[in-house]
Amino acid sequence: MKQIPNIFTLLNLFFGCVAIIYIIQPGLVPVFRQVNPDYLGAGINNDGTQYISIPEQAVIGSVLIGAAAVVDFLDGFVARLFKATSEIGKQLDSLADVVSFGVAPGMIMFELLRMSWAQQPGGLDTSMLWLLPSFLVPCAAGYRLARFNTEPSSESGFTGLPSPAAGLLVASLPLVYWSSRVTWVT
Repeated sequence: MKQIPNIFTLLNLFFGCVAIIYIIQPGLVPVFRQVNPDYLGAGINNDGTQYISIPEQAVIGSVLIGAAAVVDFLDGFVARLFKATSEIGKQLDSLADVVSFGVAPGMIMFELLRMSWAQQPGGLDTSMLWLLPSFLVPCAAGYRLARFNTEPSSESGFTGLPSPAAGLLVASLPLVYWSSRVTWVT
């Protein structure tokens, strides 16, 4: 019974890892707005739906980050229900959160920045330095969780923005972008 919350935490980590894989994989996504036919990867399917080839399947990754958030909520709930809290569970939860709500959203930011630069003239020659700010997301999540785990006042509640909330905010960006029919979003 004491390991059941840890199984939920490991499921959180699993969803985060699979989200990263989807984020960096190529795929085709339907678009609901006009895309310049000269844009690399734009095309029309047999049924007349316009598709754009994107260098990742970030939407699926976003959904998996959402699933990790649900499981993250449940692991704490189950731990309190079974009175099975432990120091290893606390550390494991933080490690899983860094992957699911730090690294995976950081990869989303990296891919969105990369795609944004690639659409500009000469964008494929853009320096890697312009993409590095995306790694502030995992660094901030790691620092936030380490601080939470080492401060004695962390038992009473949260201080600052919880990592899952920040990760979900970033993970929502591909969902907004690819499902929006409003031109100012793009």
